[in-house]
Amino acid sequence: MLSRFGSKTGKVLDALERKMSACNFNLPKHIVFSEQAMPPQVEEHFRKLNFAIANLNQVEMIYSTAYKGGEQSTRVVDPHYLLYQENIWYLRAYCRERKEPRLFALDRIESLRVLDRNFLPKPEITPEEFKEAFGVITDGDLVSVVIRFDNACKPYLKRFIFPGQKEKELKDGRIELRFRTSGLKGVKFWLYRHIPHFEVVEPKDLKEEIRTELQAAMERI
Repeated sequence: MLSRFGSKTGKVLDALERKMSACNFNLPKHIVFSEQAMPPQVEEHFRKLNFAIANLNQVEMIYSTAYKGGEQSTRVVDPHYLLYQENIWYLRAYCRERKEPRLFALDRIESLRVLDRNFLPKPEITPEEFKEAFGVITDGDLVSVVIRFDNACKPYLKRFIFPGQKEKELKDGRIELRFRTSGLKGVKFWLYRHIPHFEVVEPKDLKEEIRTELQAAMERI
């Protein structure tokens, strides 16, 4: 709107914007997320994303997936919030390529650039969506999962509630959970915390993968 006042005015405004966009963000000393310091590259990504989220700037990044052998792809995303889970920082964002919300691990971002382009926030993307984070980490397809836990695990199961989750107590006292999630990598790692107090009913692929990995681990012990 102010460009009509001449090119000189536009240059002054561009210079002012660059100075205002300088991000010098440090985590408060009274907040401790981990015994280990944030790796320099992850911290740099965190700083840029913190600025982009606050100013509603789109971000372009080269991302290495956790599957397909670490295949790299260039993504343009609308960043919405950062979350910390299992000692890893994640970005929840709307992926322009996939045209849906996705979760990205900051340590898998190879490079990141804040674009001089803004976006309108989507009201349906809220921090509560971290409850769906397990599957979205791997950008997988939506699958149905059925797990049976020993009754001793019941207090721990209340910490994570999947959207649409159904819970049933069986006659033998075990707890059966049914839910849908996109991808299985995160679910598998979550289940490993509860060894040997769970049984995978569905899907069979998850059951066989866990069995194979545990057998390989036993051979090393």
